[in-house]
Amino acid sequence: MRVKRFFTMVLVASVLLSGCQKGKDQTGEDKETTTASTEATTLAPTFTPTPTYTPTPTPTPTPKIENISNNKEGHYTFNPHVFGSKHLETFGDEKCQAFFRFCDAVRNGEDTFDCPDDDTYGWCIGNFSFGFCPLASVYVVTGNSIGEVEYENGKGKIFYTIPKEEYLEKQKKFEKDIEDVLNDCLSDDYSDFEKALALYEYMTKNFKYDYSKLENLVDRSDELSVYRCLNEKQGICCELASLYSYLLLQAGVDSNEIGGFIDDGDGTGDAHSWVFVTIDGQSYHIDPTWGGGYECTPLNYFMMTDELRETRDNAPTKEYQIGGQGDESRKNLKFEATDDKYSDLWDGLYLGMNREEHYVLYEDKSGAKKEFHYAA
Repeated sequence: MRVKRFFTMVLVASVLLSGCQKGKDQTGEDKETTTASTEATTLAPTFTPTPTYTPTPTPTPTPKIENISNNKEGHYTFNPHVFGSKHLETFGDEKCQAFFRFCDAVRNGEDTFDCPDDDTYGWCIGNFSFGFCPLASVYVVTGNSIGEVEYENGKGKIFYTIPKEEYLEKQKKFEKDIEDVLNDCLSDDYSDFEKALALYEYMTKNFKYDYSKLENLVDRSDELSVYRCLNEKQGICCELASLYSYLLLQAGVDSNEIGGFIDDGDGTGDAHSWVFVTIDGQSYHIDPTWGGGYECTPLNYFMMTDELRETRDNAPTKEYQIGGQGDESRKNLKFEATDDKYSDLWDGLYLGMNREEHYVLYEDKSGAKKEFHYAA
């Protein structure tokens, strides 16, 4: 309880060792596991993409394909109170509200927060902060970890590892960085599907897999964080998935980082993290780790069903859990993603999105450009 986030599971079986880096190609065949290095290598799809689609300019009002990354019309502001629905379902409103009080306290540089009990205190500063209060997961520790009294008289004590003035400056910058990502990638009238797609492109285009961190994971697991991932533009699967999920929550999309077991076919395998989103009442799996490392963003790890994740990637649904929560979440939660309305995209490379006519432009295996029309 008193350690950082999912270290209760030894970081989900050494937090997703080679399972993080393993992926599938566009045909669903296994890619070879890449040797650890200081930088993630680029993994090429099994077919050669044509250059990114650029439409011939036409007079307005003819709709155009948007360059998502250059959209500057967003109006998002930082929300300190984000929390995954699966976490809420598991841990309840009392722990959630205590955590929000913790978030407010650290944003103001305070030394205590109202907390109902010692157990909730440990969850707020340890497990919850990784995914929902990223700066605190790096620069705030429990009292027990440094030999201090941590909870008494309904108050949880906050211990900063850097001067509070420095912490508050870092928090201010972190919030601006999050707002910049949202406002660069989205407009305030984006649908949840459009938000998920635009932020997925952002993650797959701008972040590398951190093989150097994977190489010494057991000894350096306390260095993992969403905050580090955002700043360094690299991470392993739990960091990449948690950052993507955090951005979705900031944009108002219901999202949770979840984990599972990637079976190698002989009963052995590796743990891995990805994201479980709910959009328009239906849930889907999205994997920003295995979707990254390509010249063009592949869509075969976007809006997946349970069946696709399980049969193609050998990830049995019975092993799904909230990231780092293990048996507790497996017993109490049901992860169900059965809607396959986005299956046409699974073999495609993303080229653009026409929001006026509500279609995704993608390239199929043959190199043909196609339109996938989605609901407004």
